[in-house]
Amino acid sequence: MDTIIPILFTLAFFIFQAYLNYKKEQEKSKKRQLGKPKTDTVPDKKPAHELTEPIPRTLEPKGMVREAYSRENAKQERYEPIEVPVDLSKAYQDLPEKKEIEALKKSKMISQESQQTLKRLHTLEDTSEDDHVNEDFPQFNFRDAIIMNAILERPYQ
Repeated sequence: MDTIIPILFTLAFFIFQAYLNYKKEQEKSKKRQLGKPKTDTVPDKKPAHELTEPIPRTLEPKGMVREAYSRENAKQERYEPIEVPVDLSKAYQDLPEKKEIEALKKSKMISQESQQTLKRLHTLEDTSEDDHVNEDFPQFNFRDAIIMNAILERPYQ
C-alpha cells in the first residue's frame, strides 16, 4: 500500500502536466488562427449591409474582337538604355566588386613575392649552414661507425 500511493501521485502529476500542455497548445493554435475564419461556424446571419446597386461589369463591345498574337503582328523594338555611361570601361572599374577583386589580386601577388623571398632566404641559410658544418666537423657516416663498433667489440672474444 505504501508503494502504490507515490505511484498514484506521480501518475496524477503526469496527467495534470499533459492536460496543461494541451491547454497551452490550444491557446497557441487560437493565436495562429486569429485571421482565419473558423470552418465549423455556419453563416446564418444577414450581412450588415446589402448592396443597393449591382456591381457594373466591364464588357467588351460585341463587334470588337481581339486580334490573335502572331509573330508578324509583333513589332520588333530595339532596346536603348535610358542612361548610357560615357566610358564603359571607367564605369566597370568603378564597381565595388572590381575594386575588391583588384585588392585580392594585389594581396595575392604580395604574398607570392614574400613566399619567394622566404624560399630564397631559406636556401641561402641552408647552404651557409652546410658550409659551416662541413668546415668545423668532419663527415660522419653511421654505417662505417656501426661496422667499426662491431669490429672493436666482438662478442666472440
